[in-house]
Amino acid sequence: MKGNAIDQVIRETLRPDTILKRGLSRNMAELRATLHSARKFVLDESMSAFMADLASVPFAAVTPERRPDIMESLRHGARLPHQTTWIEYDTLAFRRRLIEVSPSGMDPQGKPLGADDLPWKLGWLFERHPKVPDAVSMQEFVICGDDGPTPLAPMALPWRCVWNTVDENVPWVCDNLSAMLAHGLTGFASPFMGVVHDGPNPRMPADEQWHRMIVSGERTWISHYLMVEYAGALRYALAFLATLNDIPVSEATVRPSKGYVARGRYRKFVDHTVLSLNVPQRTDTAKVARRLIALARRRAHGVRGHWRLYRRGATLCPEGVPHVWDAADLAGHSRCHNCDAWRTWIEEHQRGDASLGIVTHDYAVTHRRN
Repeated sequence: MKGNAIDQVIRETLRPDTILKRGLSRNMAELRATLHSARKFVLDESMSAFMADLASVPFAAVTPERRPDIMESLRHGARLPHQTTWIEYDTLAFRRRLIEVSPSGMDPQGKPLGADDLPWKLGWLFERHPKVPDAVSMQEFVICGDDGPTPLAPMALPWRCVWNTVDENVPWVCDNLSAMLAHGLTGFASPFMGVVHDGPNPRMPADEQWHRMIVSGERTWISHYLMVEYAGALRYALAFLATLNDIPVSEATVRPSKGYVARGRYRKFVDHTVLSLNVPQRTDTAKVARRLIALARRRAHGVRGHWRLYRRGATLCPEGVPHVWDAADLAGHSRCHNCDAWRTWIEEHQRGDASLGIVTHDYAVTHRRN
């Protein structure tokens, strides 16, 4: 195998007719510069497998009603270690462990999870929003490798997962329902997580790309057909980022001496950091994962004052139509004049145990010049 996953993605951006344009609308030169500037982490087999523990074991240990609380606590802690971050992992090691620890062993279509026909690696490009530092976007890349008889080029999935680490709406126009597939809890839709679709693939008819109907309880909607195949990626990323500072790891910086030729120039493979799980060989990694997620959930963090939305009936305003709120009562409750939606004002407060650490959020205050 030549280079890492990110090397293959960078090399693909240099091709005149790159397949990346099928899933991305962004300029390839800008994407290449972003990839070069990112802090790069490669998870080895042990860390890739442990990520399956983090993403599944804590959810399997509780009732379905409590799983959204775990997801929300992970969202609060899933801040980026750097402005732009790249993480790639071994899909086979991850999937084998996921099959062992998954509560159901099934994908969202009810099919058994398998370890066949997997890409070599999956890569995540994380970027903070330029104006809202608590908001994060994640673009996923599928890398099949370049050592087979008919190597496949890296592919970018035509959407980005987005979330806000504080209880405020994400600063993107996004699809909150498809986010239920992205994180895998198909009964839980959060206004603070979503999916930004990057437009239809110009080389595929629209009905082939958006034909699949996804049903969750009473909700039915149309989503991208690949969303089911790559369901759960948002949960995997949130669990890993929320516990990254506590995972026992060993790090090794790699500065490759080799490279490749593209567009008539010799280009070196990029430097990166390899993360390995650093626990005794006989340690039960499932117990380690439960402890880390519990620690992330209990750590103190501040919560801004915000409106909590809920409903007391069957009707809601049509999608895209804003609610018309009545004046709040003495208890802080307010109802929509046109439907059964309500909202309650939650005062600014602190959640969690400060003795376990404090997650801080910094806010930039700006104003227009006169």
